[in-house]
Amino acid sequence: MSNIPLPPEIKNLLGLGHKFIPKTKRNNTLLQEAYRNYARSVRIRDFFQNKPDNPRFDIRFHVKNPRWKPPPGNIQTEKALSTLRENLESLQIKDPPTNIGHLSKKLFEFAKDPRILIKPSDKNSRIFSKLK
Repeated sequence: MSNIPLPPEIKNLLGLGHKFIPKTKRNNTLLQEAYRNYARSVRIRDFFQNKPDNPRFDIRFHVKNPRWKPPPGNIQTEKALSTLRENLESLQIKDPPTNIGHLSKKLFEFAKDPRILIKPSDKNSRIFSKLK
């Protein structure tokens, strides 16, 4: 049920079903952004940790400032954050292994063609492709 014939290597790859799932490269920017948000949150908690509550503070009038950079935390906090950052950077080097690399690249290239619309059909039993 397609207007475009699938190349034979794509048919073979899709015929593997759930035994093979093509993997994209890891997006390290998401991991870096998550670390920055986490480090900011930890530094804010560290900054306000021993400060007394302000009796005049009213949450209704509080406006968050996402651009405010909290000062560096105490030595243990900063050491823990730098250890975490180093561990995350070592994880970023590894890309997930792929069991059929060259075929998955062809599948992604085929799927990126802007003229082609690919959708899974009922219960993933067939792939439907059509020119837009």
